[in-house]
Amino acid sequence: MLDKNRSFDIIPLFSIISYRKANITGEINKQLIYHLFGLKDKGNFTKFYLSNILKFRSKYSILLYEFLKMNEFKQGKIIVSVEDLRKQLQVDKTSKAYTEFKYLNYILIKAKKDIEELTDIKEFTYELIKEKRIVKSLNIFVNYSLKAEKKKLLSA
Repeated sequence: MLDKNRSFDIIPLFSIISYRKANITGEINKQLIYHLFGLKDKGNFTKFYLSNILKFRSKYSILLYEFLKMNEFKQGKIIVSVEDLRKQLQVDKTSKAYTEFKYLNYILIKAKKDIEELTDIKEFTYELIKEKRIVKSLNIFVNYSLKAEKKKLLSA
């Protein structure tokens, strides 16, 4: 029996579920996402298409792509310290990529190739900022391609 003094909302998990040619697709209800993850209150989150990262060959490509998309609002220029970049890429403190920049640079080169080939980021470059021959930070320049993103959506 329902209590007349109480109130509640019912939110379905999916806003739509489709079945076509033996494929089932669904869209999670946007109102539910906000409630589950508290995104409505926080307002700061990163949005990108899963199809952009499924073909990546390494975890570093995924993490670097996520970092670049998180900073997309900076309109193409990102300044990041080497230490912060290592944290973002989850580089283990015991690895050579943590202690020597040339190994971190190798990770960046490989991830850059993946990102430019497989995502809406068509080009990104970086320049090293050094203090007494030691790389302290990077200037990252990014070219986000909105047209490529729309083409991927239409072809999916």
